[in-house]
Amino acid sequence: MKHREFLSKLEHESIVQAIRDAEARTSGQIRVFVSHKAAPEALPAAQKQFDRLRMYKTKQRNAVLIFVAPVSQTFAIVGDAGVHAKCGEACWQDIASEMSTHLKAGAFTTAIVHAIRRAGDLLAEHFPPNKDDRNELPDGVIDG
Repeated sequence: MKHREFLSKLEHESIVQAIRDAEARTSGQIRVFVSHKAAPEALPAAQKQFDRLRMYKTKQRNAVLIFVAPVSQTFAIVGDAGVHAKCGEACWQDIASEMSTHLKAGAFTTAIVHAIRRAGDLLAEHFPPNKDDRNELPDGVIDG
């Protein structure tokens, strides 16, 4: 699927609202990146974007990136060092499996919103909100 076609099928407001709802329950940060390039190996591509976006700069190293490359029909979920230490690899595999089911059905927004909610649940469990929290990263879908 072409990048623009995928983006046009997303309900951007629903995704942004899901991010805001998830982040209201945690000190963690969530971003969504839709690549215009093919990424046959989605995990290294996601990690590259995570670093390029400087998502490792969050106070508690608790950011999560949901990366989608529609051209190659691949995706990955990357958690920063603090998140990975608390959650481990298995949680990302579970979320990815659920996300894959929705993507295969063509429910693109549902797939992303589901992944955001699940990541938000994990972040809320391990990184509760603090009274001095602030939104450290923008909430919109990144078109890259």
